[in-house]
Amino acid sequence: MREIDSKQLFSVGFSIVCGVATSAIHFELMIAMLPVRAGLIGHLGAMTRMNLEVGHKIKR
Repeated sequence: MREIDSKQLFSVGFSIVCGVATSAIHFELMIAMLPVRAGLIGHLGAMTRMNLEVGHKIKR
């Protein structure tokens, strides 16, 4: 087993930490965006429901 110099070790550790940090940030953004997405979907659902009800009333 040959010796690994500290610079190489540091760069490997740094890349691992950066990878973990970026994936954690992506995860946080996904979690933060979930209620926004749910709200948008709910809003669109309510809009289509209202449009359907209005269309139904006009048909009658």
